[in-house]
Amino acid sequence: MNRYVTSLQESVNDCGAPRSWSLLPFKCTLGALLVAAILAAPASAEVIPVGTLTNYSIISVGTGASITMNSGPVGGVVLLGAGTTSSSSGGNNGAIPGGVQVSPPVSGDNLTHLQNPVVVTMVPSTVGTTALSDAIALSSFAAGLTATQTFGAINGTQVITGNGDTNVINIASLHNPTLTLSGGPNDVFIINVSGSFQTNHPVTLVGITPSQILWNFTGTGTVLQTSGGAVLPGTFLTTHGGQFNLDNVDVMGALINATGNITFVSGAHLEFLPFTPPEEIPEPGTLALLGAGLATVVGVRQRSLRK
Repeated sequence: MNRYVTSLQESVNDCGAPRSWSLLPFKCTLGALLVAAILAAPASAEVIPVGTLTNYSIISVGTGASITMNSGPVGGVVLLGAGTTSSSSGGNNGAIPGGVQVSPPVSGDNLTHLQNPVVVTMVPSTVGTTALSDAIALSSFAAGLTATQTFGAINGTQVITGNGDTNVINIASLHNPTLTLSGGPNDVFIINVSGSFQTNHPVTLVGITPSQILWNFTGTGTVLQTSGGAVLPGTFLTTHGGQFNLDNVDVMGALINATGNITFVSGAHLEFLPFTPPEEIPEPGTLALLGAGLATVVGVRQRSLRK
């Protein structure tokens, strides 16, 4: 938005010093009011700090982290690093076509014992530590946002409708909900879950895609538990040692676990659709002030023409 402010300010500066506001040319009046409206409006929403996280479909990083896997396929690239331990076995069509990046120190088999061959690429240790830092930063950012909607335990049918902008949804827990997320192309859903999400039901999306959804688990223990029938859209993030126990589930998004455990077994598979929020989302107050400024300019211009 800064580039528009600069352009408008330059237009206003070119107008010289007028004798009265009402005699300003229409272009100058419009530019001046729009600049005033933008500068007086609240700043645009902060950029959501995804960092390097969108490069990977599964991230297991940090001291104490681990991943156990015997299923697939998993789309995209899997990152192991910064102290994680990995273990894998054959069966259940286990495969990672995009390969595994290993950022030492790590231990275990680097997921090479899956049913289908896995290409392992060694990368610098900074790759893992950067992903760990990025995960912590994103989780902290999400948890610090002011909620636009708040729910306790969701155990039945629930429709959550977006506001056309950034939706910060705080939920205590979810247990086999019949959950629908509804919105449009400008909606971003940041869902902070303080307890656990246990389900064997699909999450339904209306008008949005998995890339518009971030699930941020702020608790410990088993924060995500699935069984047959579950379909989970979005990026699932935990940085407090939480466990993802994923059994016979379709994940449409990504998994990011720092210092906790991922179990990905028994027919689980993942379609990589990273969380890709827009770089900037104008606050509603900004748009309202711009509209008011434009309406004022039009009114002034019409009165001038009638004189």
